[in-house]
Amino acid sequence: MSPSTFTLRAKLICAIAVVVSLVSFPLMYLGYRDAYDHAIDAAVEKFGNITHILSEAAELSYLNTQTIVTEKVVIEKDDISAELGAIEKWVNENRLLDMIPTLDFLDETWGTYTAVVNDSGEFLYVSPQIHKLWRTDARDLLGVPFREFFRSSGKSANRDDFTFFRVVVDPFTGETMPYLAGLRRMKGYSAIVLQELDYLEEPFKASAPMLEASLNDTIRTLDIGKSTTIVAVNGEGRRLASRGPSADGRFFAQADGVLKRAAAEGFVSGIHSDRAVAGGGELYAVRYFKALDWYFIARVPLEVVKIPAVESARTLAGWVVAAFLFASLLGIALTTWFLKPLRQVSEAANKLEALDFISDNTADRLRSVSDALPVALTDEVGQVSRAFSSMVAALEKNIADLKASLARQHGIEGELNAAREIQNGMLPENEGGFRAPGFEAAAYIEAAKEVGGDFYDVFTLEDGRQAIVLGDVSGKGVSAAMLMSVTLTLVRTALVDGLGPAAAVKKVNDRIAARNPSCMFATLWVGILDAKTGRLVYCCGGHCPPLLVRRDAASAENGAAAFEWLRDVSGPLVGALDMAEYVEFERLLAPGERCIVYSDGISEAMNEAHELFGEAGIERVAQGCADVSSAEIVNRLVAAVAAHRGSAPQSDDITLVVFERLACANRTKEAESAEASANEKEAACSVDV
Repeated sequence: MSPSTFTLRAKLICAIAVVVSLVSFPLMYLGYRDAYDHAIDAAVEKFGNITHILSEAAELSYLNTQTIVTEKVVIEKDDISAELGAIEKWVNENRLLDMIPTLDFLDETWGTYTAVVNDSGEFLYVSPQIHKLWRTDARDLLGVPFREFFRSSGKSANRDDFTFFRVVVDPFTGETMPYLAGLRRMKGYSAIVLQELDYLEEPFKASAPMLEASLNDTIRTLDIGKSTTIVAVNGEGRRLASRGPSADGRFFAQADGVLKRAAAEGFVSGIHSDRAVAGGGELYAVRYFKALDWYFIARVPLEVVKIPAVESARTLAGWVVAAFLFASLLGIALTTWFLKPLRQVSEAANKLEALDFISDNTADRLRSVSDALPVALTDEVGQVSRAFSSMVAALEKNIADLKASLARQHGIEGELNAAREIQNGMLPENEGGFRAPGFEAAAYIEAAKEVGGDFYDVFTLEDGRQAIVLGDVSGKGVSAAMLMSVTLTLVRTALVDGLGPAAAVKKVNDRIAARNPSCMFATLWVGILDAKTGRLVYCCGGHCPPLLVRRDAASAENGAAAFEWLRDVSGPLVGALDMAEYVEFERLLAPGERCIVYSDGISEAMNEAHELFGEAGIERVAQGCADVSSAEIVNRLVAAVAAHRGSAPQSDDITLVVFERLACANRTKEAESAEASANEKEAACSVDV
C-alpha cells in the first residue's frame, strides 16, 4: 500500500508512533548499554580483586622461600671472600704455583672457578669455565658484560665486588646455571672467583607442591559465583590450581596474546571471543606473577554478565509498549477532534469536483460550496478554509474569463486552419512526385506549428528546364508564414520571367530587405536543371548544403552511392542585407545522379540526449539508395529523422526535396527498367552530355 493512500488520521497516528519509537528505542538501547557496561566494569573489578588476592598469596609463599635462599647466598658470599683472601695471600707470598692444584681441585669438585690476571692483562691462572665466559657475551643480572665486570676491578670503594650471572650451560636444552661472582683488586693483580649456585633452585623445587596446595586452599575460600572459573597456570601451561565449571586450561591455550600482554603489563582484562562458549565469548582478567612465572586467570561467560542488562532492557521495553499504546489512543482522540473541520473542507472540495463548470448556474453552486466552509475558525484550518473560499471566488471569475477566452481561441484556431490551408495551397501538388522528360522529384514538408516558414517549389520553365526551390524563413508561426508566401511568390515570379538563380535570389533579397521592419530573413536554395544535358545551375543564399548522390562505376556494382556536398555559398541570408550580390554555380549531373535538398529541420533534429541528426545521418540514409526512387529516399530520410528524434519534440519545420536526372531524357524510369529486363544487351538510351 502506498503512503499516498493513507488517511490523514492514519498518517498522524503513524507520526506519533514514529516519534515515540525514535525516542523510546534509543533510550532502550542506551539503558541496555549502560547496564551492560556497568555489569562489565563490576565483573572486571571483581576479577581484579580475585586475581590480586591470589597474587598476594603466592607472593607471601614465595617470600618465605626467598628468605631461605637469601641466607644461603650470604653464606656463599662469605666463602668467596675467604677464597679471594687466600689467593691474595698466595700472590703476596709469590706462592701462586703452589696454589694451582688447590684451585684445580675446587674447579673440578665444588664448582668454584678462579682466575688471576696481572695488570698487563696476562692470566697467571684461569679456570676453563671462566675462560669460556670470557669468550662469550655473558652478562650479569644488571646487564654488565662479564669482561667489563672483570676489568672494572679497583673502581669500587668496596674491597670486593659481587654480582650474579645466569649462563646457558646446555645450548640444546636451554638449561641455565646461576653463578655468584666475586672480584678483588690486589697489588699488580686482580682475582675473580665464580661459585655455582645450582642449589638455589632446590628450595623452590621443594616448596612447589606446598605453594600449589596453598594456592588451591586460597581459591576454595573465594566467593566467585557458580559461573565464574578461576585457573592458575605456569608459563608452560600446566594447571596449578583451579575452580569453576570450565577449569580446563582452554583459555590459556587460546589466548597467547592476552597472556603476553599480562606478562608485560602485570594485569589485563577484556572480552575473549570463543565459539565454544555460550554467547560466543567470555569476560576475563589475567594477573601475572613474574617471580614464579605464574598466571592467575578469572573468566565468566558474557551471557552471565549480560543477565542484569537484559532484565533492565525488558523492564524498559514494557514501559515503552505501555507508552506506545497510550500515545496511540491519545493520537486517535486528538486526530478525531482536529480533523472534523478538515472533513468539512474535504467535503467542500468533493462538491467542487462534481460541479459542471459549463452550466449556467455554476456561480450559484460555487457560492453554496464556499458557504459550507469553516471560515470562522482562527487556527490553521480556518486559514485554509478562508484561502479555499477565496479560491472559489477567484475560480468563479476565472471560469467566466475562460469561457470568453475559449470563444476567442476557437476563432483563432479557425483562422490558423484557414492560414494552413492557404499555405498548403501555395505549395505544388506532390501526389506521386514530380515527373518530366528525364526528370523525377519528390518532396516532403511538415510544419512544427500550425503554420510554418519552410517552403519548396518544383515546376517546369517554358524552355523545358526544371526549377527547384527550397527555403526556410526565420521564426515560426503566422509571421514566418506570411514572409514565406511573399518569398515563394517572388522566387516563382522571377524564375518565370526568365531570371537565373542568382538574379532571382538577388531580386527577392532586394524586395524583402527594402521593407523589413521586423528584421526577418530567409535561407534560400534555387536550382535550374536541364535534364537533357545534365547541367545544374544553382544559387545558395545561406542555406544548408545539398547532398549530390553520384553513380560511378565502382559504386554502381554494389548499389552504394558516392557523395558530394555542394557547399558553395552564393551570398548572405536573403533579406538581411540590402543590395547584396549573389553568384551562381554549376554542376553536371550524369544520368541516374540525384540531389537531396533539405532544410535545417532535418540536419538539426535532436533526440532526448540533444544529439543532432547531422549530415552524417543524411549520408547513412543515402548510402545504398542508388537504385531506389526519389520518393523512397524521401520516405527513408523522414523515417530516420523521426527514429532519431524519438520522444523529443519537433523543434523546427522539416522540408525535403529529392530530384534526379533520369537515365533517359525521353522515357520514364519504369519504362527503362522494363526494356532493360526484356533485352539486357540492348542499350536503353544514349545521352549526349
